[in-house]
Amino acid sequence: LHLTGNLKIPSSITSIGKHAFSGCSSFTGDLIIPDNVTNVGFSSFSNCSGFNGLLKISSSIKTIQNDTFYGCSKLNGELNIPLNVTFIGSGSFFGCCNFEGELIVPDSVTFIGSFAFSFCQGFSALKLSDNIECIEENAFSHCYGLCGSLLIPQSTRLIGKKCFYNCLKFDQLIIQSDFIKIEDEAFELTHFSNIFYDGLSEPFCGSNVFPENQKISVPSGYDHEEFCGIRIKKENSTDSKLKIIIIVLSCCLAVSIIITIVVIIVKKKNSSKQLNTEPLITINK
Repeated sequence: LHLTGNLKIPSSITSIGKHAFSGCSSFTGDLIIPDNVTNVGFSSFSNCSGFNGLLKISSSIKTIQNDTFYGCSKLNGELNIPLNVTFIGSGSFFGCCNFEGELIVPDSVTFIGSFAFSFCQGFSALKLSDNIECIEENAFSHCYGLCGSLLIPQSTRLIGKKCFYNCLKFDQLIIQSDFIKIEDEAFELTHFSNIFYDGLSEPFCGSNVFPENQKISVPSGYDHEEFCGIRIKKENSTDSKLKIIIIVLSCCLAVSIIITIVVIIVKKKNSSKQLNTEPLITINK
């Protein structure tokens, strides 16, 4: 069976089974899943590489199954994930490289599976769910179009292996979670100008989580010498006290010099006034 042209799914359909249209690469145009559809099975549209328009996902969907849109490489425009979705499965958007704009993961989402958005290099920014708990391995690997700041929210408990591997354009990383596991090479081949960590204890870290010589900023109460294998440059308390003493002495010296200059100027003015007011002495012959 060789299916071509636009795919129109009737509004009477409520469920699409697994592998339903898998490999139907000759479909073109938009892929619209009506709002009456409550379930889309895994790999249902995988490798439908002919779709070259927009993707509209049913607002009734709560789970995006594994490999649902895997390899739909020509779908374009912005990807709008329905607000009811709680689970984004493994490989669900793998290789969908022509989506563009900001990828907003709704706050309803708590789980993103492995390779879910891997090789989606068209996205320019990423906003994670404020309630995300688990981001599995390679979820955003090779999304090298993503830029700006990446915020890992307080709710996050796991960042999987190579999760953001080769995401080259992010400018800074903010990790709010203070109880998190970051696995091997999660942020390898990134170029953050700075990483801000809000926790006071070191997270559980795998190996080579960040590139060497990565700059890290931690709170003053942070209780470890390292952060994921990177040495934290802490200012010695004795050195800090010495710096304060030097600053205070410098200020005192500056004030003393200013007072001395003022006194000299005042004295000169007074002596000049005295010379001008002395009476003239006349000598009579």
